[in-house]
Amino acid sequence: MIALHCFKRNLLFNFGNRVISQVKQLRRKVLFNNNFCNMRKLISKKDYYKLKGMNLEKKAKDMKAGIYKNDTIFKGVPLTEDEMASTIVEFADKRTKWEHGGTDQRHAYNIAIEAIFKRMDTLSEYVDKIANGDADIIKMAYLEVS
Repeated sequence: MIALHCFKRNLLFNFGNRVISQVKQLRRKVLFNNNFCNMRKLISKKDYYKLKGMNLEKKAKDMKAGIYKNDTIFKGVPLTEDEMASTIVEFADKRTKWEHGGTDQRHAYNIAIEAIFKRMDTLSEYVDKIANGDADIIKMAYLEVS
């Protein structure tokens, strides 16, 4: 801001009112760009809420593999690999039973969906915290960047 102020004072002396408006526009652009860049960090997109059935299971497996195989970056994961794996297996089991058993198994399937979404949300939030806006780290966990 000091540089802009000195710049403004020199231009006022030399060129008059026309330059004042140009300096004000320049100041607005600088302030807007700095605030815009600092305001928005890249985070993971929770696009897995749109998935169903085998696609959701595949996304959960990919996410698990991406996080737990890159243990040099993802240290201190809030869920163990076994917890995530058991949730995926349980979801696959409930999905298969619902597909073959009909509406009687729908309630158990819905509970399994909620459980897997909860685990995936936990991992997604953890990845966002570790990545701190770095798109490459987010992509390592097989998540989309938004």
